[in-house]
Amino acid sequence: MEPTFTLSPTAGKAERYRVFLPQLAALLKGETDTTALLANTCAALREAFGFFWVGFYLVKNDELVLGPFQGSAACTRIRKGRGVCGTAWAERRTLVVPDVDQFPGHIACSSLSRSEIVVPIIAEDEVRGVLDIDSDRLNAFDDTDRENLEKVVQLLNEGLRMKSEEFSEMQQEDSSSGSETDILHSSFEEDTICAIATAQGGAIGIIRVSGRDALAITDKIFYPIGKNRLPFAKRKAYTVNFGHIKNEKGEIVDEVLVSIFRAPHSYTGEDSTEISCHGSPYILQQVMQLLIANGCRAAGPGEYTQRAFLNGKMDLSQAEAVADLIASTSEATHRLAMNQMRGGFSKELGKLRDQLLHLTSLMELELDFSDHEELEFADRSELQALASQIESLIARLTDSFSTGNAIKNGIPVAIIGETNAGKSTLLNALVGEERAIVSDIHGTTRDVIEDTINLNGATFRFIDTAGIRQTTDTIEALGIERSFQAIRKADIVLWVIDRTEAEKQIAALKDKVLPMCEGKQLILIFNKSDLDAPQLSAINSRLSNYKTISLSAKHKEGVSPLQSLLVEAAHLPTLSASDVIVTNIRHYEALTRSLDAIRRVQEGLAAGLPSDLVAQDLRECLFHLGDIVGKVVTEDVLSNIFQHFCIGK
Repeated sequence: MEPTFTLSPTAGKAERYRVFLPQLAALLKGETDTTALLANTCAALREAFGFFWVGFYLVKNDELVLGPFQGSAACTRIRKGRGVCGTAWAERRTLVVPDVDQFPGHIACSSLSRSEIVVPIIAEDEVRGVLDIDSDRLNAFDDTDRENLEKVVQLLNEGLRMKSEEFSEMQQEDSSSGSETDILHSSFEEDTICAIATAQGGAIGIIRVSGRDALAITDKIFYPIGKNRLPFAKRKAYTVNFGHIKNEKGEIVDEVLVSIFRAPHSYTGEDSTEISCHGSPYILQQVMQLLIANGCRAAGPGEYTQRAFLNGKMDLSQAEAVADLIASTSEATHRLAMNQMRGGFSKELGKLRDQLLHLTSLMELELDFSDHEELEFADRSELQALASQIESLIARLTDSFSTGNAIKNGIPVAIIGETNAGKSTLLNALVGEERAIVSDIHGTTRDVIEDTINLNGATFRFIDTAGIRQTTDTIEALGIERSFQAIRKADIVLWVIDRTEAEKQIAALKDKVLPMCEGKQLILIFNKSDLDAPQLSAINSRLSNYKTISLSAKHKEGVSPLQSLLVEAAHLPTLSASDVIVTNIRHYEALTRSLDAIRRVQEGLAAGLPSDLVAQDLRECLFHLGDIVGKVVTEDVLSNIFQHFCIGK
């Protein structure tokens, strides 16, 4: 049965519904197959109104499950009270949401979803499912939609009579074909997890418990001290409770404090407890074993933050920032991670998305009313100007990755020069410890040695290399090749020259070193300034294009001015708490694809390509931006991200 509707595209919304409802009733009349009724209703609504997404979620096993006739979506199982659909189910009323990004716990079926309306299907005084419609425009739905879509649901009720067994049969057929995200949600919602959340060796150790049965399982091993003997399920949330953890023999394992958090106001969005024990590894393991014996599962890497993402507590870029914050080693990396975790990057992407959706809506209007030449929309020059603004924003974020990567991973600095010029001595002087072996024997350093220091809030990653010279020693030759590799990878190159043999060493290496340092910051260091040596004025005049400095690495004289030169050579901008800098390679790759897509849009507009072809590139740009914050995500992507987290976070 294929619906065909004759609705005027220029008619008002109320008039279109007035014409549509009798046609839908005729379409559904006599149909007895449940799947056909729901599928045809979806198709009719899409054809008649051009809705971006139309779907039915049906209640099964205390969850809303996406209908078997639907395509893939980001969210296929929804718990009662979660997101727009779950809230409409719990409150038994139609919800009109002007901006889904502002609705707590919302997970969009696509990165294009902007506003939503959800109508509960109620029969025999029970909610049997919901009709869910998304739009790629803000404020797309109003009371006219509410009133008429409730009539659509009434038509379905008449056709289906909404018997519970019909839905059970439908969902039983579909239960074996859940998507990856569906399976991921299901396993998380069933399991209660536990993990040690603190590093070993401290005076205090904390074990986190999260999941549907977190309070009940913790209750089984906790024995309160004092008058309050209530189980955790009846205690107030956000309280700290004093008592003992006891094993199965009734022996006291430790004296602890247990903090209670209730869904959705916890880190994961689930019921949670935090057990503060003494920091003994033996005590912590005993408590973990008791929790597991009573129904918990040991958490995987990053599983707490992964649950926070899946429960709508943060988007994917914020979740990734949690790992960056834990790993931060300098003021700059801490500031960038904190800004991203608090949503700074997400807000910047939100601005981009708003502009892209505005541009998309203008293009879609051209497509919707292409047969009406009398209607005039934004001209191509206006669209080109808007596309240019978007391209500039994406390009700025993409270009910031070089800075962000240097801040996050450390600025690579290669220390090169001939043998016995003092490279290893300089490394030791910079890092403040005997990191490299120092000897008068030529060729002592045969492999690269790395270490880091923080200067002005930024991390510098020093790479001490083998001395460059002609050699027949196979091992030393391999070390020298790695020296050249270090130069290629470095942003800053420190060429250490023995001041007493400056002319000779420069002549020997300049043809090899200088070409490799093009586009890099090169600093010439004339070492051994404590020894008698010829004047360097003639050399300095010939090398005036490069920064030079004299010092004595052995006596640590001149190291402080060298550090100032390094900070200057790094060219790192002064960052404020609100600066948005891209530090994540996954984000950079998605932005690069978005940039390619928006540039194709610009080219298409300039060449006068049809709107439908240009709109496809716009959708691709939106998709890649949505990928950053997790609007559309697969289990493989999530596993790759969260496997790098520590256990307990």
